Amino acid sequence: MTQKRTFTDEQVMDACEISQENLRKLIQWGAVRPVQSGGGRGKVRLWDFNQANRISVTAQLFNAGLSLRMAHTLAYALPLDDMLMFYDVDLWEELGKRDDPDFAELMHPDAGAFEYYWRRIGHVVIAKGGFVYTDALAQSPTVFGYIDRSTNTYVTYKDPSQFYWGMYASNVDGAPRRVGVSDIDPKTLALKVVSKEEWKKIEADNGKPRYMLSVPSDFPSYFQIIALYMGLSVTFRKLLGLPVERSENYQDDPDKYDEEDYEPGPT
Repeated sequence: MTQKRTFTDEQVMDACEISQENLRKLIQWGAVRPVQSGGGRGKVRLWDFNQANRISVTAQLFNAGLSLRMAHTLAYALPLDDMLMFYDVDLWEELGKRDDPDFAELMHPDAGAFEYYWRRIGHVVIAKGGFVYTDALAQSPTVFGYIDRSTNTYVTYKDPSQFYWGMYASNVDGAPRRVGVSDIDPKTLALKVVSKEEWKKIEADNGKPRYMLSVPSDFPSYFQIIALYMGLSVTFRKLLGLPVERSENYQDDPDKYDEEDYEPGPT
């Protein structure tokens, strides 16, 4: 088996766009665990793609305005395990899928502009009232939890210790059912898992939107959108030393979509 790639703190901070202070906090909390600890006789702390991707997600959510604790919580409590497989080059090489067309595009030696594109999976959508949606498992945003801002707690009916099947595990033979929360101290998560009955009450008491539009960016005053795939693509390419070209198109253009794109999606 080929040895996995590893990266230093400096490489991870640059690729994930996270400050040294925030990375140190995550390490101190036990919220991230490197594959090799630093310190002692010049031993350098090292990270693999699996942990770098979680740090990238955490940094993106923090940069979008969430507290570091909440950003870390969503990075592990949302069902991102399946989607994050796509950004682990060591895993794809192990599975013999490096020539997959989508993955080959991500690995292309020329710089590509990473644009906001609603039809891609990998969005986190936070409604004004605190309900959190993601399309990480499929192309329609689904509600998975609620941010209780009075306690800075993420409340969900989905147990993050369970693997939830998405597009990659369902279509790639041999894809591991790897759960990210097993790599960290779960006590670092500002998390409350409730029963389905409790969840229905939370929905009713907090005014969950009746439905999620397929293109919520058409309502910027009500929905905040974080396109994780953009940051993950940048992280991936920077760690591999590939050129990165940032697109100025960070906002969606509703005129690009046909009328059927505006049909209500599931909640």
